[in-house]
Amino acid sequence: MTSQRFSRSTVSIPDGCRDDVVPLFDSRAEPLFSVGVTQVAMSSLVSGFDWPGPDPRTHLVLATVEGSGRLLLAGLEYDLTPGTVAVCPAHVPRHQWADEPWRVVTIRLAESEPWRRFAEMGPFVLDDQDPHRFAAPTRGILGESPPAVTAVSGASHGRDPMDEFLDRFGALVNLDPKSAGPAAPTEPFALYAVILRIQLEALLAGPASVSDDERRLASLWEAVRRDPGCDWSVESLARRLSVSRATLHRLVARHHDHSPGAIVESIRMDQAAHLLVNSVMPVKAIASRVGYSTPYSFSAAFRRARGCPPSDFRERFARIQSE
Repeated sequence: MTSQRFSRSTVSIPDGCRDDVVPLFDSRAEPLFSVGVTQVAMSSLVSGFDWPGPDPRTHLVLATVEGSGRLLLAGLEYDLTPGTVAVCPAHVPRHQWADEPWRVVTIRLAESEPWRRFAEMGPFVLDDQDPHRFAAPTRGILGESPPAVTAVSGASHGRDPMDEFLDRFGALVNLDPKSAGPAAPTEPFALYAVILRIQLEALLAGPASVSDDERRLASLWEAVRRDPGCDWSVESLARRLSVSRATLHRLVARHHDHSPGAIVESIRMDQAAHLLVNSVMPVKAIASRVGYSTPYSFSAAFRRARGCPPSDFRERFARIQSE
């Protein structure tokens, strides 16, 4: 999937997408455009939205508010859910798309001095952030703005990303501002702009304690969770990380104190327990769904993990619920 995604170089925006764009041509936006913020938008996207960036010219910050989107960044795939904040440096290949409704704050930053550290830090994704960290000041600015900043999509397919960006947003951003001077700081628009700038600058600290290896492993386990029925052998896990089997074992032991197979089994058992409790699927079907070729091998693994057979686990939970 990685090569297929990165082989795309054109945009697809289906009907139903909407961008509410902060008007950086407004002099009150001086706290933002003076430091090279080239676009801020609250975007409501739908399934089929697909925006590649094989060689992007700006840094990109994506802060998910509702729903979820997907991001392929420097060869790693991320599930962007409410509270995640992705920082994508310029010239690092990236690709974002939506398979379901996705509401996200999209911020583009010029390769200017204030944001130089993003290039040095490399890409990263922060989890468990306040989903309104960027949404609240963006909504505040939009509430003080004229309705002309709304860009509702008609279907757009097969466009170059930069052409699409300039056509959709060129009149709404201020790449070469001719400002009448900064606005009085008491104006709500300007205050929200200052708050948003502070939140952006806070990202320069980066992920405080997450190493690149930890991020790569987190992405690997997320892939297992999305498709537990896949053949997640040690060889396939190592191949996905582009490392040897021995290196994979060392990485997993160092960061998780377990073997790769044990973690895959744990993820599968969590998925199986969820299906046993929240569905009426037969045990045989659940076994296949989470990657076991026979109900017997699944039952043995489940007994190791939960201390009882799958059928007993389902019955015990049903009794607890009925009491």
